[in-house]
Amino acid sequence: YLSHDGVLEPLGRSQILGYLVRLAGRYRIHLLTFEKPGDLADSERVSATEKELRQAGISWRWLRYHNQPPLIATAIDLRRAGRVADGLVRDERLEIIHARSYVPSVLALRLKRRHGSRFLFDMRGLWADDRVEIGSIDRSTEVGDEFGSESLCVNQAWRGRGQHRGVDIAQHRD
Repeated sequence: YLSHDGVLEPLGRSQILGYLVRLAGRYRIHLLTFEKPGDLADSERVSATEKELRQAGISWRWLRYHNQPPLIATAIDLRRAGRVADGLVRDERLEIIHARSYVPSVLALRLKRRHGSRFLFDMRGLWADDRVEIGSIDRSTEVGDEFGSESLCVNQAWRGRGQHRGVDIAQHRD
């Protein structure tokens, strides 16, 4: 399981650990996360999380998250994670690579091609909605409006209230 979000963060803790702990009873789980320096400074929280994951049967490896300089830091993080993940997939003979969001999906796709593992992509929000929310796309522009409309269609279809591009997505839900 690859995540650019850390499990020491509230979001990572709630959206990652919540179901990985339940899955660990049936599957071998290896978790690779990026943790922020401020979170790593809280050694008690790091130790408690390590203990919790170990007791659940989850192997956790973390790397320090970098955000400066923008884009280059992400590329460096991916390169570092690539070496660690490549070794894990090879040594543990991992069959499924689960990538949480877009950044780790780049790495997961490479691992899939190199090792023949299956690739599971997991996203919790739509990219365009996230960009509008943080202000990098203005919803009032043509691009923002198009992305926003597309996202609204997908969200409504997923909730069983319509179709997206002629496909009734509600029929394909588990």
